Amino acid sequence: MDEFLIELANRIGADLNNADDRRVCEELLKEEETLVGRRQFPFDEICEQITRELERRNWQVLGITVSFGEFESKERSRRNVREVSGRDFCIHFGLGTTINIPRKELAVYPDESGPVLRLYVGDNWERDGEEFAQGCNYNSRRDGRPRTYLRYRGGCFCFKVGWHAWLAGLPHTHLGERAPLLVHYNDMEREYDPESDEPDLFNTDEVMEEFRRYLEENVLKIIMSA
Repeated sequence: MDEFLIELANRIGADLNNADDRRVCEELLKEEETLVGRRQFPFDEICEQITRELERRNWQVLGITVSFGEFESKERSRRNVREVSGRDFCIHFGLGTTINIPRKELAVYPDESGPVLRLYVGDNWERDGEEFAQGCNYNSRRDGRPRTYLRYRGGCFCFKVGWHAWLAGLPHTHLGERAPLLVHYNDMEREYDPESDEPDLFNTDEVMEEFRRYLEENVLKIIMSA
């Protein structure tokens, strides 16, 4: 039997031998896999720990705000965590997961499309930080808004592209596979380009590990000490 299904049943007091309870658990598990993921990404386990530890503390930890969405089934309704945020971070669960840490934002999706990284390149984080995390962050060059961020998305430069031979050595992706790099993307010049020593690309694994480490050291530890 699926260990995740058993864990969920134990958590909500459901009996998996009861057909109705089992069906509800399967629906809830499917929803939770969408919201938190089955440890698909390096930081998924930390995100899961964060929500579990907040739940144990009745969602009350100084400096941390939790918002919920409603999941409805025929038998019962259940709240699901939609967002966990604090002064210097935000984790948003939806069709994918979007995480904000100081000066960076990463969005990932279950089908491995993307990922998408935004990097703050403005000159006043204290002034721009809130807008970076919550504001409109698309087409800033086209719309004449200040140059405060650069956008990167998943890419690969390999030569294993099958019949798409013309893509060899050019940035591309492989359906259903995580891109090894996050490559700058100006969206047909609607976004700004890197300047001076600003990076043209990042290693995807290194970026994900940076986010995982930040959440562990700056969010989970705070919750565990509360």
